[in-house]
Amino acid sequence: MGAVHRGNLRGLSSPRLVSEWLCVEDQVADWTAIYNAVGVRYYELDSALFYLGYIKAELARRESVCQRAMADTRQEELRALKELASQDLVDIAGHYVDVVVEGGKYKFRCPVHGDNDPSGVFYPDGHWWCFGCNKGGDVFDALMFLGRLTFGESVSLLRRYYGMGRGGRGDV
Repeated sequence: MGAVHRGNLRGLSSPRLVSEWLCVEDQVADWTAIYNAVGVRYYELDSALFYLGYIKAELARRESVCQRAMADTRQEELRALKELASQDLVDIAGHYVDVVVEGGKYKFRCPVHGDNDPSGVFYPDGHWWCFGCNKGGDVFDALMFLGRLTFGESVSLLRRYYGMGRGGRGDV
């Protein structure tokens, strides 16, 4: 176990920590073999097992921190994409429904219940509502409901539309 102690595990790089883990596992195997041969449990085995637990806990903590950081980055990307797409909701949803302007409002004929009169409204804040279906939401909900896309497909489509993925703006 050398000079490395629980108190300074966070100071080690992940590759060094994995190397330390492998070294301690070898020590555990050696002391376990001695225990099995002699029948006496030595302090070194318990100490190595204890230290191995600290190493595993530190690696799990690092993995958790990394996963949270990746999730936070993904959430930031979705927030930015939603904010950007909310400004163009009428144009984006217009690929899936017929949009008409009545009384200064953007209205649409819902493809789900098939009324001849517009029963849905696009609001300036980037939300929509269908009064016939009693459904509405943001730009992602509009693509999922009106375009019959999954959430992943709607995100992918918007990323392409804004040039954040393959292709450039206007690839809807």
